[in-house]
Amino acid sequence: MGKVADKTHLQIKMLNRAKGPAVQSLRAQGDKIAYPEEMVKTLESLKNLEIKEAMVEDLIVEDKNVKGVILENGEKIESQIVILTTGTYLKGDILVGTIDVKEDNSYFVISIPYDKGFTILVDNHKVEYEKVNDAFIGFKISKGNHNIEISYYAPFKKIGIIFSIIGMIIFLILLTLEKNKPKVDCKNFNNEVK
Repeated sequence: MGKVADKTHLQIKMLNRAKGPAVQSLRAQGDKIAYPEEMVKTLESLKNLEIKEAMVEDLIVEDKNVKGVILENGEKIESQIVILTTGTYLKGDILVGTIDVKEDNSYFVISIPYDKGFTILVDNHKVEYEKVNDAFIGFKISKGNHNIEISYYAPFKKIGIIFSIIGMIIFLILLTLEKNKPKVDCKNFNNEVK
């Protein structure tokens, strides 16, 4: 990523120059058209990398471990390591979708990192989830067609909002007090000192 950013950047700036080397870092502004084009060229030129663009329909799961994927066309791709990426847009706070589970006692695994702030509803019923593959979210699901809704609420969000509101109120009070403070006339003050 860094090499492609070097080839396609618009500008690069060193941050925290006045501080020590431990906190200094480069910030690059990339060209949003040139960067993805150059990244595709770079990836396609790698010898031991095959890029396949397809819709993943299902996961191959054995003993709560993901062993591969099943594509939309039924093709199975097995691997020791499977990395799935999920996309959200418009600051999505919720993922909603349907799934048709072919076998009973199946396990649904998503590539969202495990955290305690999630709520998962399957057919409008809350289900318990657990950490799978040492990092992701997984839960049991029965055979059939299901509506799934996954939402996230940061555990300390309410406390953060309360402290932010209190801080803003204190700031506004201090600002009002500063504006209402009697002004000292510096011209007369200098004459009186002489």
